[in-house]
Amino acid sequence: MQKIFLSLAAVIMLGLAACGQQQADNLTPNQTEEVKTAVRELLTKEPKLVIDALEAYQRQMREEQANNTKKSIQQFSNEIFNNPASPVMGNPSGDVTVVEFFDYNCGYCKAVFHPIRDAVLQDGKIKFIFKEYPILGDSSVLAAKAALAAAKQGKYVEFHTALMDWKAPKDDAAISTIAKNLGLNEAQLKADMNSPEIQQTIEADRALGLKLGVNGTPAFIIGDKFYPGALDADAFKKLVADVRQAKAAPAAPADPAAPAPVQQ
Repeated sequence: MQKIFLSLAAVIMLGLAACGQQQADNLTPNQTEEVKTAVRELLTKEPKLVIDALEAYQRQMREEQANNTKKSIQQFSNEIFNNPASPVMGNPSGDVTVVEFFDYNCGYCKAVFHPIRDAVLQDGKIKFIFKEYPILGDSSVLAAKAALAAAKQGKYVEFHTALMDWKAPKDDAAISTIAKNLGLNEAQLKADMNSPEIQQTIEADRALGLKLGVNGTPAFIIGDKFYPGALDADAFKKLVADVRQAKAAPAAPADPAAPAPVQQ
């Protein structure tokens, strides 16, 4: 019985820590002191119970976050997967869709770009959607505008690659050099960069990222799941394979109260 009480006390304290001082204030001073005493004893006598309780709490939080994100992906699926302003790499009719939110000044975005691009092209059946998410300063915004402007001349992926590989600051001179190297109409590029259409595309991607809880770059959506942070090639391929395997599995009986699944 004492173990059960101590475990419960640990969970209560973890909950208090997670919910903040406002929740703790709901306990009387005597109750608060009793819980603190129980936890101190628990840390000394049964530290594994605290670890188990913490791990269970963290699992619950991850599961809740994953469920909430999945619901958001379903809710905003049209903006995520069907926005004609979002550039695409790979197979437009692929059996798996991957979406990336990225910033051209993000070191992790640069590190994962070539391995993931190579995996997409080698696979041949992945539709890869780019979402400009410039959050690291004015030069990130400038680069995003230039890449989207290059898309109007059919050179988005080439311009995107050049920006990811660019070592120097991404300023007007850099944009001009890349444009010349790719044989683009520079005057048209600059005009398109300043167009309301491109500004609206960037603002839409930013708003979408906020709705989905994108707090940093890179961030990926693979199938109907959200993966924040960098992915190496092996992890990326595994996640794509998991989506295909799930699609091939026999469908479970439909829950009439559940939202319609995202088919990507």
